[in-house]
Amino acid sequence: MASYKTHSIFNLLIALPLCFAALIFIFHIDTRYTLTFSLSFLITTLFFGPDLDLAHQIKLKSVRGILSSPFRLYSKLFKHRGLSHVPVLGTLTRIFFILVLSLILYILCTFNFSCIKSISSLYVTHKAFFLFGFLGAATSDIFHIALDISWK
Repeated sequence: MASYKTHSIFNLLIALPLCFAALIFIFHIDTRYTLTFSLSFLITTLFFGPDLDLAHQIKLKSVRGILSSPFRLYSKLFKHRGLSHVPVLGTLTRIFFILVLSLILYILCTFNFSCIKSISSLYVTHKAFFLFGFLGAATSDIFHIALDISWK
């Protein structure tokens, strides 16, 4: 199994530049969407990848540990290399998990249920950004999983 460092180096130095170049030069995607894709790819590679099913093992006294702390429960719900390592579906589980957790915290802090309507209107207004953000996260996961498979 490849280490966190190996995944990060591979994704950031090889996969991300290739994807960025493909979006710009082959598919001629608007720069704003390409940057959204790239930022999502970067964040997923460093803090939001398939190995969050091991979040309970990350030391809390690090930036990565602090940023992955909401996923300690996630890591108890999903076994390593299980659902979180299924392309696209694993990405969706982490996004859904963090959205539900955020929504619960927001409602508990404000006692305001109208935020659900605000989130849906935000999505409708900025669909393309959400799509490219999701594609960046899913693509990062796919490269992560491919590296795991080739590392065996």
